[in-house]
Amino acid sequence: MAANKQQAPRAKSLQTIVVINSYFKIKEKIELKIIIHKVKTMKLTFLIVGSAILTLSCGKTSTEQEIINYKNNSDQLIGQWLLEFSKNASIKCVMENEPIDSLPGEIKNTIIHKLEIKAEKHLYKQLKLTHHFTLTDSLIGDLNLITLKKQRELKEQRDNGEPFWIWYNANCEGKWLNISRPIFNEDYTLAYFEVSTSCVNYLCGHGGKSIYKYENGKWIAIENFDNFIS
Repeated sequence: MAANKQQAPRAKSLQTIVVINSYFKIKEKIELKIIIHKVKTMKLTFLIVGSAILTLSCGKTSTEQEIINYKNNSDQLIGQWLLEFSKNASIKCVMENEPIDSLPGEIKNTIIHKLEIKAEKHLYKQLKLTHHFTLTDSLIGDLNLITLKKQRELKEQRDNGEPFWIWYNANCEGKWLNISRPIFNEDYTLAYFEVSTSCVNYLCGHGGKSIYKYENGKWIAIENFDNFIS
């Protein structure tokens, strides 16, 4: 009997230890699950944030590359054309033209057809890229650039009845060149732009639209259309 009485407290102690061990094991499992859940949540968060950063980064790089491609091809095309033009022309000035924000439906369809543009959205992207083209000194050579600001000043003089032609005669000998910002197809192998010459009295001039093709490292004229002489 005495032995049984001594074993009873021991049994209770063992049961208590078992219960305590079970409690801590369950607690550890719960804590482990919580930790695993937090780790998974953090991984998912990092993945989402990383993907967003990568997407933004790639988008920015892509846009910058598109601008570089457009500017490089525009500089080569227009620079080459101006160099050839200056060899045979006596014109002293070239107009800085506005970016192309929109096109009449007929011209738009003509450009898409002649440049073999596959997706119309590419054309709209090209129109936005025209904002990044500038007639620099290295492109125009010895020609005088009539900036957009100067054009607005001269237009204001004309509208006010002032002798705006004095500046044209003094700086451009009364004649100037207009050349539009170019538009390219998807792979920059075909290009469209417009060229015209004008006189201060608007009684002389000529021009038209051109399609150029990139072959063997240079741009070659393959079509001129809608030409006019006044």
